Amino acid sequence: MQPTRIICKQPDAIGGDYATTILPEDHQGPVSLVVRNSKGKRAIEATFPTLKEANTAACYAVSPGGGYSEVEIIDGAGHPVTHTDWQEWAM
Repeated sequence: MQPTRIICKQPDAIGGDYATTILPEDHQGPVSLVVRNSKGKRAIEATFPTLKEANTAACYAVSPGGGYSEVEIIDGAGHPVTHTDWQEWAM
């Protein structure tokens, strides 16, 4: 198993929220953005075709504009791609 790495982190002054993954930086294939929903359960929010798009979405998700505090990127194999890029998801 790969170690958990932080994709991005907001400044502590605005909450210090961060996004993580265990996927290697050279991961190929779809990846899913996982968030904690309002009931406290983890749920797949979106699946992207590339790690780059998912990482960008994750960083937006933990920003003040994104509104999430717990975000993780996981392997999206077996899940249909729901968004081709992070902007499509954010809008």
